[in-house]
Amino acid sequence: MADDYASAVAALDELVSQAPRGRRDGAAWSESFAALRACAHALHLPERYDGLRVVHVAGTKGKGSVCAMVESILRCTGRRTGMYTSPHLLDVRERIRIEGKPVSEAQFAKRFWHCWHTIRDAAPEGGVPALFRFLTLMAMHTFAEERVDATVLEVGLGGRLDATNIVPAPKVCGITAIGFDHMELLGNTLSAIATEKAGILKPGVPAYTVPQEKEAMEALKRVAEDVQAPLHLAKPLESYLRDPEVGGGSFRDVPIGLQGNHQRVNASLAVSLCHAWEESCGLTMPTSKRRCEMLAAGVLPREYEEGLRQASWPGRSQVVQENESVTYYLDGAHTAESMDACAQWFADATSQVQVPGETHVYERWMVFYCKKDRDPARLLLPLATRFRAREIDVRRALFVAPDSSVTTLTTHAGPSRSSTTNWERHLQATWETLHENHSPPPPPKVPWPVEDPQNTNHSAVVPSVANAMEWIRNYPFKERPKKHLQILVTGSLYLVGDALRVLRRGRPL
Repeated sequence: MADDYASAVAALDELVSQAPRGRRDGAAWSESFAALRACAHALHLPERYDGLRVVHVAGTKGKGSVCAMVESILRCTGRRTGMYTSPHLLDVRERIRIEGKPVSEAQFAKRFWHCWHTIRDAAPEGGVPALFRFLTLMAMHTFAEERVDATVLEVGLGGRLDATNIVPAPKVCGITAIGFDHMELLGNTLSAIATEKAGILKPGVPAYTVPQEKEAMEALKRVAEDVQAPLHLAKPLESYLRDPEVGGGSFRDVPIGLQGNHQRVNASLAVSLCHAWEESCGLTMPTSKRRCEMLAAGVLPREYEEGLRQASWPGRSQVVQENESVTYYLDGAHTAESMDACAQWFADATSQVQVPGETHVYERWMVFYCKKDRDPARLLLPLATRFRAREIDVRRALFVAPDSSVTTLTTHAGPSRSSTTNWERHLQATWETLHENHSPPPPPKVPWPVEDPQNTNHSAVVPSVANAMEWIRNYPFKERPKKHLQILVTGSLYLVGDALRVLRRGRPL
């Protein structure tokens, strides 16, 4: 096998773990984490951990957004940054970023093959770790070789036994909002889930979190006390004043790069994490001292405001206007709590566009998919409830099979991998049940992309994301020139990634 980028992706595809990880009290997960240490030693990572100056972030929802904002802020202060996140949307290189940009194919191949050969030579019997664990090691090796000033690590799943938790002493830890997710691994109560997330806390390392449910907060405090980690609540973003250099005044109405009220909560955590990071390892820079003094006085430095403004995180509260007739609203929400936040953001964002007296006729549609290990009623109910409360009428809903898969890095374009649409029919039936008391819209004048007697005036099942979006592109807007579709795409990051792939027509993020 040649040591090039295409061969690296093919080799990674072999590492995608299709076996169940087992319950949280099982041995397999713990054994894999222990084996990871041997691989890290082979790459000489332990002696380089401290030089990475890590910001470690766990949580159920928003941790990727927080990481993106932390990275953007630190980069705006003049630091060379590395960031490791998951999953990717279009290209595996998105997971490993230097100064905000995915590593190049040449960089990826070089670092990949070094780690691959080193680990295989050192542990021929144990072999190479599964995909996420291998990429975690590769990311840290890359950041060490690239001599970054700051490393931002997003936990993949849980915290205590996550591969990113191999770093023994990060500079600061953050825990975003905690909710119910991956309960087969983390437990069935908020207390159990929060305890696993708090597994990233380390003795003497400052930690910050956001307002939590009582049960979750009590668990975080208990673990923090047990390991002697100082745990703090992030200061609300609206409580800061603006830097006098940018005009001063309240930060309350200043927009940030990531949309939605929930992102302002995430931004407050990002600010606290960057402040703690600068206090821990950045005071040698004169401007760091100035920023820390300002933050202590409740003033947000201009570099922090610029970092929040520039921050972007594709697939999360993202708006893409494809043409004058269609705007997509993409959010990879996939828990009940994040679906509620998504619905609130969509209602706010689309209502702001609809100006009274304007001649355009706006229609809200939805494209939805969730994985089969999710409870669709638990995800769709917050959407329907929030929309009903806000008087948001979703006129059409398309339930699609994704073109991507969790079992491969290769994207399948065209018809669905699945030979049936039974799962998508179940999603459709769930949505229809939630709308059974609503007056149905009139029959569509434009036929659905697939004729099927189970399709209704409200909803339809479509074989793939590509099929659905091609049908939307071919919608006869010339016959309805004033119509504008506002389309929410949600339920899965894989779905959102597929939609972005179609929208970007092959261009990278």
